[in-house]
Amino acid sequence: MIRTLFLIALLAVVIASATWLADHPGVVQIEWWGYRITMAVSVLVALVAGVSILAALAYRLWWGLRRVPRFLAARRRESRRRRGTHALTQGILAAAAGDARETQRHADKATALRADPTLTLLLSAQAAQLRGEEEVAAPFFNAMLDKPETAFLGLRGLIGQAMRAGSEDEARGLIEKARDLHPKTPWVATALFDLQTRSGKWEQAEETLKQACRHKTMPDHMFGPWRAILLLEQSRAAQAAGHSVLALSQAERALKQDPDLTAAAVHLADLLCRSGRQRRARNVLQKLWRKAPHPALATAYAATDGGNDPLKRVRRLKKLTALNAGHPESKLALGQAALDAGLWGEARSHLGIIADGRAPSRRVCLMLAELEERGNGNPSRAREWRDEAAQAGPDRAWVCNHCGAAAQTWASLCGQCGAFATLEWRLPGADKSHLAVAATEPLFPAMAVPISPKPL
Repeated sequence: MIRTLFLIALLAVVIASATWLADHPGVVQIEWWGYRITMAVSVLVALVAGVSILAALAYRLWWGLRRVPRFLAARRRESRRRRGTHALTQGILAAAAGDARETQRHADKATALRADPTLTLLLSAQAAQLRGEEEVAAPFFNAMLDKPETAFLGLRGLIGQAMRAGSEDEARGLIEKARDLHPKTPWVATALFDLQTRSGKWEQAEETLKQACRHKTMPDHMFGPWRAILLLEQSRAAQAAGHSVLALSQAERALKQDPDLTAAAVHLADLLCRSGRQRRARNVLQKLWRKAPHPALATAYAATDGGNDPLKRVRRLKKLTALNAGHPESKLALGQAALDAGLWGEARSHLGIIADGRAPSRRVCLMLAELEERGNGNPSRAREWRDEAAQAGPDRAWVCNHCGAAAQTWASLCGQCGAFATLEWRLPGADKSHLAVAATEPLFPAMAVPISPKPL
């Protein structure tokens, strides 16, 4: 709109000037080198205007000719860039398909065309990895470390190589460097935490967990349970080193962080008993038994007096089980204690309640077999119960939600796959693998950092 108004105004000025010249005719004489030139004013104006237009056109032509080499060079660079980008794209597709030969061919072409150096180095490293030549890929990753914009990507490649080679100490150092560059990257915190827990560096793992929480790279609801386990392991390490006071303090912090952690309650009760605080130990176990009875709690509670009198254990366990009398674990704990004390009638009473009306579990069948053999002197009936135990469903155990392996004792790391904080007290066989959240796959699969599939 503004340009249109400007053109209209310019046209009006030209028309007005032409009209004025027509209304005021005149003659111009020019004398130069003995020559006299006489012409009308309007002719002179038209001549000057024509010369000006020709000069402007000549200047534009000269300027355009000067820019031709630069224009052609820019066209060549753009063509090279497009071909380089195409080579990189085809190389990435070949890498995703696992074709090492095509990946290398496109990487060489991208290098010759001077394509994006970051992706070119990465593609060359990927081609070497697809061929199984890790030692060839390493220089490409190291070359990425020289530039700030590619250092993080190079570190990830070196981390993957170190992990596949089993060099966990080297991998841990590289991950710490990656954390310094990008502390808010989720996989960095996850990989570092995984290595620290696998190597038993519980204090460092706790600090990593805190940083992950601050940077919002882990779900908030996981912080308390995971920190409780780390504090429990620190307490165990302090106890093994002879630092009883520190061990007791860390155990109390662990149970406070996660009041439902059975292992923490049992460990704290043991430390309290060692320090002569049996009543406090029993209170700790009773509090958790009200919410979630567990065989380990009953075993720890029975041992709080330090004696081996079976009858005293029966009386003590009656106090514990009365807090949650309707739970099957209460009946099982009393039944086992009665068997140990030789109270056959009482044992039969407790076990009969559990087995009545439903198929007994393997644990119940074995206890009933012991009752028939020792209490009733009926070995044939005991064999029948043992045969039924072989066919019975499994009892609850500590089952890893990652690999499904079952264990009788709790541990912070799965004994099968080494995953942290994945053991749950439940019936084996139920598929809960969906609880484990896999780490995000990188663009290039061969660069994946092998870490436990859990969120952080």
